[in-house]
Amino acid sequence: MSDETTTDAFTNASAGGASASFIDKNKWVVGTITAVGEKQETDFASKEPVVWKDGSPKMQMVVTLATDERDDTNEEDDGTRVIYCKWGQHLAIGDAIKETAYQGPMIGGKLGICWSGEKDTGKGFPLKLWKAKFEPPKESDKFMGEPPADDDSAPF
Repeated sequence: MSDETTTDAFTNASAGGASASFIDKNKWVVGTITAVGEKQETDFASKEPVVWKDGSPKMQMVVTLATDERDDTNEEDDGTRVIYCKWGQHLAIGDAIKETAYQGPMIGGKLGICWSGEKDTGKGFPLKLWKAKFEPPKESDKFMGEPPADDDSAPF
């Protein structure tokens, strides 16, 4: 995964956890963004890496969220959900970011995304339509400095 953690990854057209599930239409997956990166797409059936016609790797954005979701059958489930963003999801997230006019780091921001419908493409498989909402991180969420030293010199 690359170190692309800013909104530019979506507006300029760490995986570790369960994949977010989009089985039910209009069921939102919502959480705090803990990682953003890029990974080569893999074929769902064969698990082989996907490439473009010219042989270059087909990349996709990967967003990791800390959610309130838990799988009761997995006692190690900490709520981490990973979204492997396909084209429609990528566009929906990019649009949600643009609506906020925010530019900068995404870590600490909130993201919600859901499958909202389908569109007939005439090719046998309907195109999934997506909705997303983005809330930028608060200024206090971005502070990652060292704890203050045990002395009387205050920074302010």
